[in-house]
Amino acid sequence: MMDPKDVLIKILNEKKLVGTDKKAFVAGNSKVICFQDLPLYSVSQNAYYEGVDLNAKPGYISYKENARYVPFGLLFTKKTLWDKGARPVIYEDKRSFLEKLDSSEHWRVVHMDLSNPADLKDFTHEREWRLKTDEFTFEYEDVYILLDESFSYRYFVKHASEEIQNKIRGIIMLHPVIF
Repeated sequence: MMDPKDVLIKILNEKKLVGTDKKAFVAGNSKVICFQDLPLYSVSQNAYYEGVDLNAKPGYISYKENARYVPFGLLFTKKTLWDKGARPVIYEDKRSFLEKLDSSEHWRVVHMDLSNPADLKDFTHEREWRLKTDEFTFEYEDVYILLDESFSYRYFVKHASEEIQNKIRGIIMLHPVIF
């Protein structure tokens, strides 16, 4: 697994996000890019509970090998995403709902099923938005950077180009919120 800091630098250098069509999560045949409309505390909470390795050496933050979330990322304004075509997902039971919805909108549906308490399917805490596209390109002026803590900040300053550092909208540190 590539280090999250290096993934972030790679994305910034390329100025693009690439869509996925993982059938387990995306209905239909479209590629999408997923975003979350979350307060920073919720971003931190997701990263902490799903990504932080609590058995790591005391004083160090490390992440599980298969973590779904880590506290690194890009933050765009809702207007920027809306203008590019991103829309909030529809949380519904795919088995019955997809037949009621035009197939051109299937990419927006996230399966939800609360009928079996032993096997709940509920991702509403993610407050997901999706953009139907193969890739999403952006300008540095449209993005804030999310980082976990001061070591990552120093790494970012050392490895991100001067252009990136001068043009991004800002850097948000999540460590005070996570811990």
